[in-house]
Amino acid sequence: MRHRPCSINGQHSAKLKIFAVTMHLSMLTASCAMAASPLSSEDEAFEKRFNEISKLGVTLEHQPTLDGPWGSPNPDAAPEIQQFAFMVGRHECTQFFKGMNPSNPDQKLDGDLLWLAYYALDGRAIRDEFYSMGGNGEQTRAYDSFAKEWWVTFATVPGVVNLTPEPKPKRGSFTAVQNDKDHMVMTTPSKDANDTDFIRTITFYDINDDGFEWKSENVYADKSINTGNISCRKVAGPGH
Repeated sequence: MRHRPCSINGQHSAKLKIFAVTMHLSMLTASCAMAASPLSSEDEAFEKRFNEISKLGVTLEHQPTLDGPWGSPNPDAAPEIQQFAFMVGRHECTQFFKGMNPSNPDQKLDGDLLWLAYYALDGRAIRDEFYSMGGNGEQTRAYDSFAKEWWVTFATVPGVVNLTPEPKPKRGSFTAVQNDKDHMVMTTPSKDANDTDFIRTITFYDINDDGFEWKSENVYADKSINTGNISCRKVAGPGH
């Protein structure tokens, strides 16, 4: 399905021109209330892939479908999957970043961001995608019942804003746990431009039915530096 670009109103009214490149993403972005062309062969391709997987004896009862674009949690999944369930749906966000580009630590980036999340791997994980003028990315969040922590893999690519120098695409992973304040805290070891060790820490907090707050920090042995904040408002999702 082809959709017209979504436009999000935000602090700086930056228009996010996002085209759905897969059938699933097309369904998620349908809530932009934009006119769409009639469904074409992509619907048939989606159903064909679904049927081919089913032939293997694999059930996909909890995957996103045309009728349920967010999917659903698998009852056999670890109960901790509910810890990141607040992300499932469509969020419209505003962002502010500074110091995310190691080659230009004083560079700032702000504007609007669209964040989509849905149940994946037949309801045993959560996958999310974000889109902004500064960059796009995706994460897969799966809970490790043996280690008692989340394993979060990610990949990002630069956006359409001219950052100098242009940041390179990134990929990597975090571990995540829920702390005693019900915040979701993601961490990964890192090094700065001076080869100094720090822990990159991402925290989801003020989590409720209407949205969440997000912050990124570089935590050194003797200090913590805030590098970015995102404020998200849920506009669509299960039961919303």
